[in-house]
Amino acid sequence: MTSIGNGAFLNAATTEVRIPKNSKLTRIGEYAFSFSVHLTKFTIPSKVKIIANGAFGCCLALQRIDIPSSVTSIGSGAFEGCSALNTLMIGKKVKNIGYRAFFACFKLDKIVIKTKRLTNKTIGAEAFTNAGTAPTVTCPRGLMKTYKKLLTKKGISKDAKFQ
Repeated sequence: MTSIGNGAFLNAATTEVRIPKNSKLTRIGEYAFSFSVHLTKFTIPSKVKIIANGAFGCCLALQRIDIPSSVTSIGSGAFEGCSALNTLMIGKKVKNIGYRAFFACFKLDKIVIKTKRLTNKTIGAEAFTNAGTAPTVTCPRGLMKTYKKLLTKKGISKDAKFQ
């Protein structure tokens, strides 16, 4: 299996999804896990390249997401409304973050950005609007000022602490 299909686990009652480490999964489809309100844990396999639009939207119990270095694209609304999400790690190869990707992740208080590939054109509008009230954002060396300006433009709180 290389893809989790669109809507495959939409509104699922599960709390955790485990995918084998040797998985060949490269794509998590649109709305694949959306509205799985009890999902607390999901480990994104290391070969996934695309997290499609709305893939985890409104997973209200999801608390942490580590996006591996294999991922290049995070779709629009991919994690929108994940209101319990408090920790986010964005891997080294991410170059596209869609419109409202992390919108309304109200409890987000720690964001670690490892990629150096983000620009105004590759991050959608409102991608970080209402994503925490004053999150701590760790950026790659030499990009703190650039990313602060960029993420503020994309909706991150003006009280965010960049380091």
